[in-house]
Amino acid sequence: MASQDEWAKPLADELVDVFRVSSLTYFRVSTGYDPATGEVTTVELTYTSAGAVTKMTNLEAGGVGGPQTLECWVNLSAISNVWPTTADSLQYDGRRWKITQISPMYSGDTKYAAKLQARSA
Repeated sequence: MASQDEWAKPLADELVDVFRVSSLTYFRVSTGYDPATGEVTTVELTYTSAGAVTKMTNLEAGGVGGPQTLECWVNLSAISNVWPTTADSLQYDGRRWKITQISPMYSGDTKYAAKLQARSA
C-alpha cells in the first residue's frame, strides 16, 4: 500500500459524500457475448447517487438552449471500484451526459477518485 493510500482514500470518500447529490446517476457501459445466441450485447450497470457535481456550463456555440458541460467527482467505491471510461455516461438534471474527460487520476497503489467532465447530447 502506498503511503498516501491510508489517508487519501478515506478523504476522497468523505469529500464526495459531503457534497454528493442524489440526482447524479452513473451508467457503466460494457459489452458481453451471449453464447446462446452468438450475439454481442451491451450491458449497462446503474449507480445512483454516484458523486458530487461541481460545475455546469453552457458551451458558447449552443447558447442557453444548446449543449452544456458538467463537471463532477466520483469516489470509485461508489461505482464498484471500476475506473470510469469515456464509453460510460451520466444522468443529471433530467439529461443524459457523455463522459468526455477523466482527470486527474488520483491514486497510490489503488485508485480512489476521479474528476469527470461530460457533455450533454
